[in-house]
Amino acid sequence: MSRWVLATDAAVCRRESFGIDYAPQETVNIPTRLDQRRERGRGRGSSAGANAADGSTTPVAVPGLHQTTVIVKFRPRSLANASGDPSDHRAQCPELYIDPDTKLERPPWYPGFVYRELGMVFKRFFFSYCELQILFSHLEGERLLRQGNGSLTDRIPWQWVLKAANLVLARPFSSIAELQAAVQRNARGELDAVLFAVRIRRASDAIVSVFPDREPAWPAVLLVGDAVVSAHYRLGVGVNKAFTWAVSSAYRELLDSRNVTRYRQQVSRHLDSVVQYQVCTLSISWSRF
Repeated sequence: MSRWVLATDAAVCRRESFGIDYAPQETVNIPTRLDQRRERGRGRGSSAGANAADGSTTPVAVPGLHQTTVIVKFRPRSLANASGDPSDHRAQCPELYIDPDTKLERPPWYPGFVYRELGMVFKRFFFSYCELQILFSHLEGERLLRQGNGSLTDRIPWQWVLKAANLVLARPFSSIAELQAAVQRNARGELDAVLFAVRIRRASDAIVSVFPDREPAWPAVLLVGDAVVSAHYRLGVGVNKAFTWAVSSAYRELLDSRNVTRYRQQVSRHLDSVVQYQVCTLSISWSRF
């Protein structure tokens, strides 16, 4: 039996079984030196700059911090036929718009310059996996969440999906009906689209003993990636790879020394950075009107 079990996905790791909390992260740490530079700029003396690089921060609570998003899955088109079967290895996602001048796809932030209600639009188009994600400004996102009546399909802001898709895809849709005809259906036969609020959550512990009353601490479960901190969805699978790379030395040391306390300290420092990066990104959407 292995002494260590890696849990990389929130869905497969039942944190409550081990008494692990998964609390929302709603505090943004603002570098103190920004305030100090502002004071210097106002001519209030140069002494404030003496400690400008000390790395100190001021925590700012943002209760309920989140960003509203819609994720829509398109049917892949087959090169050989029009079946659109996702299991068909020849299937391909809808063609993306390519700028004739730059020869590049439109960047994720482009739609936000066209419509103030939009934040960014991300395409995860890989062979037969065709997912489009739309992130909204705070005020528009709150409006969408409040109109929570009707079926799941009725709650999707299809007008926004149409506008966003027509900005990033090569072949614009002429109507919502045409757009919906290109959307994949789930196992229940419903259009595969979801509206929800993205929140960043962090596990209260990154390692837990399967038998807490037994010494030594193993066998144990190591939480990594999505299981230890949720991702702002635009990061995709990158949060797992980034986490694994950043704490790989801590893994090796843990396997050699079995020093669980040191492992917790090392991982905690990395998680502080990952969480702050994501909550700061989310907080930007709150400042857009």
